[in-house]
Amino acid sequence: MATTMMMCEQSVMDQESAYLQLWEKPRLLQLMADQLILAGADNNSLVVYQAQNQDLAGTSWEATGYNNASKQLSASWVVPH
Repeated sequence: MATTMMMCEQSVMDQESAYLQLWEKPRLLQLMADQLILAGADNNSLVVYQAQNQDLAGTSWEATGYNNASKQLSASWVVPH
């Protein structure tokens, strides 16, 4: 997993480190209804992600830039309030 190097308070850095370590342990990924479950070798859940409503109907987006010089598209978008 790729991350960026940034300095935060030590407690935040410790939390990030603990979270990223969870991603090193999964032996099983399960998709169940609206959940993604990462389980360890003992089949106990390490992390459970719950799908959230991402309804964007009625929103207006404006592209503010893009960069595909490395043949990878990245873009930034603004949602007017």
